[in-house]
Amino acid sequence: MRRILFVLFVSILLAVPVLGASATTKAAQAATTCKASGDPGAPKIGTVTRDTAMQSMFTTYGNNNSLLDDWTGADGAFSVNLPDGRNVWMFSDTYLGRVDNNKTRPLDTRLINNSFVVQQGSSLVQTRHGGTAANPASLMAPTDGSSWYWVSDGTVEGNNLRVFLPKYLRTGPGMWDWHWTGTDVATYSLPGLTLQGYTAAPSSNGVTYGAAILEDKKFTYVYGVEDLSSVKYLHVARTTAGSVLGPYQFLNGSRWSASPAASTRQMSGVGNGFSVTKIGGRYVLITMDSSFPFSNEIVAYSSCKPWGPFTHRTHVYSAPESMGNLFVYNAHAHPQFGSAGGLLVSYDENSFNGPDTYADVGIYRPKFIRVPISF
Repeated sequence: MRRILFVLFVSILLAVPVLGASATTKAAQAATTCKASGDPGAPKIGTVTRDTAMQSMFTTYGNNNSLLDDWTGADGAFSVNLPDGRNVWMFSDTYLGRVDNNKTRPLDTRLINNSFVVQQGSSLVQTRHGGTAANPASLMAPTDGSSWYWVSDGTVEGNNLRVFLPKYLRTGPGMWDWHWTGTDVATYSLPGLTLQGYTAAPSSNGVTYGAAILEDKKFTYVYGVEDLSSVKYLHVARTTAGSVLGPYQFLNGSRWSASPAASTRQMSGVGNGFSVTKIGGRYVLITMDSSFPFSNEIVAYSSCKPWGPFTHRTHVYSAPESMGNLFVYNAHAHPQFGSAGGLLVSYDENSFNGPDTYADVGIYRPKFIRVPISF
């Protein structure tokens, strides 16, 4: 009898790893399969749902009139998890001020080029901008006095938050009369989020680096976009982990070069803001499809390596807001918010008719969805 029990006990022990493989083991197996075949396989997308809790958090904060110099709407919506558990949301053009009872904005609402909104727990608690409460200005501004910063992705290195800031200059009075002139990286010391200064980022070949960032083992990968209006190309650079201020290596085909001019186009169809996230031992690129002007389709690509090639284009979601004058853009993931119900993905909504964003505060705010992804 004892022998039989012993045999059963050993059999159970041997069976447990097979029957209950951990997520880590599965990821390792997936990575091994990827490495052996070079083919990550197509991502499997489950039922996409709205993240109503995240949406409600921004609605509650944006409609609260207890302060009249805080966030009521913006685009960009990049986010970074800070070491103390807070999250900082980094926005480009930002409305500050009051929201009227009928959910409209006064026509004299202040619009600044960038801002931070700090999240503590499940609440947004603070808007950070420049200037004063009575006369707010952009949080970050170039020293030339004529250009401005919009916001790209960011990362934490030690006790510093680094934020990529593409710089633009207006060329005329029209909605699209501006052009990119370079990119800087802002450094903020933590935990106080105190600006320490700006450092120039690489900008050869007309590539705007910082559209997405991925920390992966020994390297930090910094993804860039070569924006030719009708087509946008992905470029990839990397730095040693913890050294996003440089020096950089740039992907030239399948090799790395110290010369930014050597960077080559890796694929087309990415947006000006996207994301690369490691899922199940693969790397998943999520973007709004820019192959068609003002497309409302969010797509995913997969790769066995953080630098690509990214293949297996897969439909994720068609944003329903895109109709009439309304358009959507810049879809990207926020993996620090967990995977329950799927990866958190945001995208922006705007209007070709400027007054629409005053008539309806909900238009110019990020939208949030949960995207289940597996392989």
